[in-house]
Amino acid sequence: ASSVIVAIDRPRWSPGLGLEAQVKEELRRESIACVFARPFCTLEPIGDPYIDEFAKFFGKPELEIEIRNNVVVSATVKRSAPCGSTYYVAEKIVGIGTKELIVKAGLLLHYYPCLASMEQDPILGDTPLHIAGLVTKKAVYQALKRALQRRKKLS
Repeated sequence: ASSVIVAIDRPRWSPGLGLEAQVKEELRRESIACVFARPFCTLEPIGDPYIDEFAKFFGKPELEIEIRNNVVVSATVKRSAPCGSTYYVAEKIVGIGTKELIVKAGLLLHYYPCLASMEQDPILGDTPLHIAGLVTKKAVYQALKRALQRRKKLS
């Protein structure tokens, strides 16, 4: 292996930060890149070609949305959370008004069988599922912001 992605969607999957650092160091000595994604949907490029190639398609969600009359008329997934929840959210936000969009997106993530746990993660100081919901809400917020900027340029 030349690259390793370790998904930590449950706190008990992690040996702790100390052992994670040791694993990273051992792998680094063997010229193997390593990233611990806590939860998996927070994965972003790290400068390693293999991890970055994977992270183009899976990791921190990214969407594009189109808005008409303050309602989402289309949503396209540019990068999906590894569990697939981004596709579910994108499908379900079509028809939702912009005022309730962000809150609804977070709820939709919780309706999906996301891999992230509801166990408190002492390293995150939160549950992985709550972090996944926040990541999803931020992705939808960013997509909404871009859609509104595009609309503003056209007017």
